[in-house]
Parts: sequence; C-alpha cells; structure tokens
Amino acid sequence: WDEMAQYDIPAAIDYIIHTTGQQQLYYIGHSQGTLIGFSAFSQNQQIAKKVKLFIALAPVAYLGHTETPLKILAHWPAQVYFDVFGDKDFLPSNWFFKLMALTACRDKLTLPICTNVLFLLCGYDYKNLNQSRLPVYVSHSPAGTSVKNMIHYSQAIKSGKYQKYDYGPVGNKQHYGQKTPPQYDVGNMKTPVLLYSAVNDWLADPKDVSYLKTQLHTRYNSTEIPKWNHLDFTWGIDAGKILYSQLIQILKS
Repeated sequence: WDEMAQYDIPAAIDYIIHTTGQQQLYYIGHSQGTLIGFSAFSQNQQIAKKVKLFIALAPVAYLGHTETPLKILAHWPAQVYFDVFGDKDFLPSNWFFKLMALTACRDKLTLPICTNVLFLLCGYDYKNLNQSRLPVYVSHSPAGTSVKNMIHYSQAIKSGKYQKYDYGPVGNKQHYGQKTPPQYDVGNMKTPVLLYSAVNDWLADPKDVSYLKTQLHTRYNSTEIPKWNHLDFTWGIDAGKILYSQLIQILKS
C-alpha cells in the first residue's frame, strides 16, 4: 500500500481537482481505503490540503489485535508467499471463483459455507447480511490484490506497527537508507477525520482503532456502531439507514 499512498491517491485527487475545478474534495475510504488515506495524508501535506474532510469507515492503520485468519499468514516468511502464490496476483477474481459463487451460494446445503467464509475474515453479523445477494458478493470478492501487498499486511499484523514495507536490513538500506522500515506518523496529518468503526469488526479491531485515535493530533470525531462487522459498511442491510443517509447530509452541509 506504500505506492498506492505515494502515487495513486495523489494522482486521483489531482485529477478530480483539475477536472471539477474545485479547491478541495471529500475523501471517503473503507478498510484499505482508509489505510492508504492515512498514509498519504500524513506524509504529503500538499495533497492533504486538498482534502476538506477524511471520512474513514472501518479504519485500518494498526493491525496488532486483528482476529481474522490473516494472523496465521502473518507467520509465513515472505519467500513462502512468493513460492506459493508467485510474485504478482493474490487471489485474483476469475471464472472459477465466479462459478463457485453462483453455484455454491445458491444451494441451501452449501450456503452456510459462503456466509462463514465472509464472517471468518471480517466478523459475524448474520442478521444484517442479505443472503439473497451472496452469489453476487462472493463472485466479486476477493477481487485480488498483489502478493507483495499481502506480505505488507502480514508484516503489520506480526509487528503491530504502522510502517512501510519491510525488505529486510539490506533491502531497507537500499530503499530507505536505514536498516528498518520507516514508520508512518499519523500525528503529522492535519486533515480533519470522521472515524466510523464497528464493535464486531475482526479486521479493524476496536483496540487498534482506539490506539489509532491516541495517535491522531488533528481534529476528529469517532462513532462506534454496535453489532456491525467489517463488511456491514458496504453490504449491511441497514447501512443506508444507519450510515449512508448521515454521510450524505454531512457532504451536503
């Protein structure tokens, strides 16, 4: 996510500002979208000035307390990732995943498997998941990322630190001029933030979110939503009522 924060976010923001003629914009991120937001706005003040308000849904920065099965992968050496998955795509979306989703997630016998796969990664909330939409959800998720990005997540979980990619002592010296990867300092971020977290979020754990708040020196407001998990922010049946309508009013004001 280092390069997403360094290149992708500034490019997207500059394009929007240039195209619309506006001086500032609102940035809404979910999960990794918040991670690269915190990374970009804490190290690039020129870009941060163009963001009027940062709305962080299921905010991720520190991952030391995450309870997802990703904790198991965190103990894998980087070379194991490369040996198993190669050096490019990690779980890319393809015809096989879509076929499995369209068949398994429509069958009453295998439907619980689909729901449990999602809940194991992000926390349980059966009542707030529209199961009739599961074939659509699972056929699009996972949508893939890079192997290196997954290694970076594993490093964050294992170390509990919010830092750049760890290439090892020799590689770090080449990339950063020091033996250890530099840590991101969210205290440098001046962009005001609205934090929306969930009590039952296994990825953006409430303890990690609480620690994140202690590191922020900018103006922020925090809301914790009971019972929600990590994916309720995007797929929750009551997301429109509890969250989206409120966000629309904030943007209008």
